[in-house]
Amino acid sequence: MDCFYERLNESESKPAIMSLINPYTDKYVLVSNSPDFPPPLTALSKPEYESLSYTYLLQVCTEVEIFVTESESLYLLCFFNIR
Repeated sequence: MDCFYERLNESESKPAIMSLINPYTDKYVLVSNSPDFPPPLTALSKPEYESLSYTYLLQVCTEVEIFVTESESLYLLCFFNIR
C-alpha cells in the first residue's frame, strides 16, 4: 500500500484521499497568502492527540477555545460570498 501512496504522491494531480494519509497530509493544508484569514483548524492539532482514546479526545476538544476576530469573520464572509 505504501508504494501505491508514493506513486499517487508523485503524480501531478492531488487526489483528495492523500489528505488523510500520513506523511502526505502537509501537502494539502491550505496556506493563506492573506493575514486576514484566521488560522486553519489544523493548527490546533498536536501529535500527542493521535494516541488519545475517543472519549478523552472529545474532552480535550471541549476545552479548546477558537477565536476569530470580527475583521477575520467579515473577510471570510466576503471571500466565500456568504450573505
